[in-house]
Amino acid sequence: MSVSQACNYALTALQQEFSACGKAPNSNAATDCNCTSLDPESVNAYCNFPDNDKNTWSTPYLAAVDARMNACLAVNKPVVSATVIALPSDIPNPWAVQTGPLTPACTYIKEAFQQRFDNCGKGPDAKSIDTCICTGLFTESFSAYCNLPGNDQASWLNLYQDGAAARSNSCAKVGLPLTAIPILSLPNNIPNPLPATATQTAPAATSTTAVAPVPTAASLTTAVVSTATAVLNTATTAPAKQTTLNASSGAVSVPLVGGMLLAYALLI
Repeated sequence: MSVSQACNYALTALQQEFSACGKAPNSNAATDCNCTSLDPESVNAYCNFPDNDKNTWSTPYLAAVDARMNACLAVNKPVVSATVIALPSDIPNPWAVQTGPLTPACTYIKEAFQQRFDNCGKGPDAKSIDTCICTGLFTESFSAYCNLPGNDQASWLNLYQDGAAARSNSCAKVGLPLTAIPILSLPNNIPNPLPATATQTAPAATSTTAVAPVPTAASLTTAVVSTATAVLNTATTAPAKQTTLNASSGAVSVPLVGGMLLAYALLI
């Protein structure tokens, strides 16, 4: 099984980033380069689709995640998610078809998930926040109701990835296992897209524990890479810096766009 043009483009860019860092004048410069220049996010964004062979892209992707984490630890810098590279106009963008509204079930669970996420971040201390996120952030229900045809991934995937990474990170911090939470049931007035769900009721909007911000994207990325169990994809659109990709056909100017949090913690 092969990979799409978009996936191959991102893999080529990552390979060139590794190569460029390997040509640094000394080991310290090479380490710093690996911390600041590797871009596994673009591989995740363009390769994590069913028509791409996971065996082909996941190995270099995970190698880049590990290399970046270790390099940043060595140079005492935070891991910062790379912005996703834009594709040349002649390469089909797999995200171009990800348009459309959310179903009532996905909308409902997304709002409940966001409320729980926010409320956990108001806990009185770090341990309370992490325990709330680890034991109460129902990523399974979010995925079950939203990862279905008819739901625009661009409208829900970023929040899901933030929550999944935060949950894995928090469980590790408080020494609790990452235990699956039963799928929440929907109110009677919302059509259920699943053939069967658990009887647990979705949380009310006011469920809280109380005073700190939800973990940042950088801290989530740093903390969860050692407990990887799944990869999900995403891409965003805000313009950023310009880089150049020297593909086999010649130099290609590639504007960087957007940002994406790595959901490395859920690779299966």
